[in-house]
Parts: sequence; structure tokens; C-alpha cells
Amino acid sequence: MNLREIILGGVFLTISIVTGVFQELNRHQEILDFFAYDKTMRHKLVQNMREQEKFLNIKYKNIPELKYLIPRELGKNRRFFCGYYNQEKNIIYYNSEIEMCGPDETLRHEVAHSYIIKKCLENKTCKNYRESTDDEFKMVISNLMNEGIAEYFDRGLKNKKTEFTDEELPEELEDFKFVIYDAGYHLVKPIIDEFRGKGVDYLIQNPPTPEELFNLPAYRERILEELNDFYD
Repeated sequence: MNLREIILGGVFLTISIVTGVFQELNRHQEILDFFAYDKTMRHKLVQNMREQEKFLNIKYKNIPELKYLIPRELGKNRRFFCGYYNQEKNIIYYNSEIEMCGPDETLRHEVAHSYIIKKCLENKTCKNYRESTDDEFKMVISNLMNEGIAEYFDRGLKNKKTEFTDEELPEELEDFKFVIYDAGYHLVKPIIDEFRGKGVDYLIQNPPTPEELFNLPAYRERILEELNDFYD
């Protein structure tokens, strides 16, 4: 081996070592960045939970775990989910890759599902809103109440008005899927505005009947009357 080959070999070895060092530093920085991000997100989650507890006069039993990849179990459409709450694992999954998915809004909504489901399971007369069923009426009612209450934990907390009206409520069962969030929030807002956490718990235990699904204003008035009689 001549001098030129020795020098070139040394240069390539140095470049390889420096490149490896920089790659390792980048990986280290990525780890530090992730832990900083995770700490910030967990702080946001707890902060929002405490605000909800104070505003609604409720109490969470525990703090869900946070993860940042939507699970495969949700299928191909999972990339469009802002967030998802897994009740069996007590995990909130947040999709940070979608710009429109604000962290505070998503966390407020998803952690609400943890409260709703736990309250639901505490009451033997209350069906689990996430329970799979072939009954389309039960599924629509479950989704309407679940998402409507969860929306209140976000929008209601920030006193966001609803532009949805009673006249926009669907007349066909299959049309509810297009308005499930806005219709649900519109339905529960006057009740929770007045009764806060007591209204939340009562709605969870007393969802509309299949007959009331197509007369939701009457259902809302019934719930308000019952709550007023109970707390008068």
C-alpha cells in the first residue's frame, strides 16, 4: 500500500466516523425533541382535564396514556382521524400529522370519551356507547350522544356557539352520519349549559329512545323538565 492509498483510506475513515457521530447526535436530538414534545402534550392533557373538572363540576378517575400514532385497528381511514380513545387500554391516540387537528381541541374531545365511557359503565342501566351492535338505531343514538357530549367538553368549555338548528336535524336515519358532531352538540348544549356535570351524567344514563330520535327537540325538553323537577 502506497502513501496515497494510506492517506485516502484515512480520509474516508475520518469521514465515516464524523458522519456516524453526526447521525448519532441527530438521533439523540430526535429523542430529546420527542420527550420534550411528549411532556408538553401531557401537560396540555392534564391542564385541559382540570379545566373541564372545574367548569363542569366533574371528577376524572385517572389520566389516560398518550400515544401519537393512530392504531391499525381503525383501518385505512385512520390517517384521517385527529384522535381516538381506546377504552380497553385507556389510551388517547393523537394524530399530529394533520395540521387542522389542534392538540388542545383533540385532547379535550378524546379525554371526554374516557369520562363518558367510565360513567356509562358505572351505571348498569346504561349501554356502553362503544359497544358494537347491529341495531342501527342504537348505533346512531350512541354516536349522537357520545360525540355530542364530547364536543361540549371542547366547544362548550370555550363557550362556542352552535350554528346548527333544529330544522337541520335529519329525517332519515342514514343522514345522521353527516351531522353527528354538530347535531349532537346542538342537542346537548342547552342541557349541559344549565346543569353542567349533572346534565352530562343524566344524558349518559338517559339517551333518547328510537322513537325520540326523530323528535329530538321534544327529547331535549323532556330531559330539561326532568332535571328541573329533580333539582328544583
